Amino acid sequence: MGWQLPTTTNTIHSKQLFTYVLAHIEQKGGSLVAYELTGKIKLIQEAKTFDSGFTKREMVVIVEDGKYPQEINVEFVQDKVSLLDALQPGQEVTVTFDIRGREYNGRYFNNLQGWKIDTLGAGSNVGQEEQPPPYPEPSDFENDDIPF
Repeated sequence: MGWQLPTTTNTIHSKQLFTYVLAHIEQKGGSLVAYELTGKIKLIQEAKTFDSGFTKREMVVIVEDGKYPQEINVEFVQDKVSLLDALQPGQEVTVTFDIRGREYNGRYFNNLQGWKIDTLGAGSNVGQEEQPPPYPEPSDFENDDIPF
């Protein structure tokens, strides 16, 4: 997995373990598995809003993969659409995303749904200010404190 239990003490109280796991789930966008890709932005589509109120915006990132670069489409939905506002084609980025899959009329489709963008070289973290503050670390609590 992408996380490890704290190793600073020999005893981990259950409330500390619970808080620690929640913090890492929140940092990964709600799942224990998050994926990343790094490459150069090829294009950014305009946002599309559907009659249902659903909004999405797509970006294509060129990922160097040996002698055949891959052009990877990543979609951003609802409030994450705004993450693309400050970006331009040609920028180097690392995109953190989840894989989504669904069935429609007997056919299966996959989407890469982005939720965080780090621009490389500029030192800015585009998705970070959009994320809610993480849960406190277990070390922030005394043994008798309850974090909720």
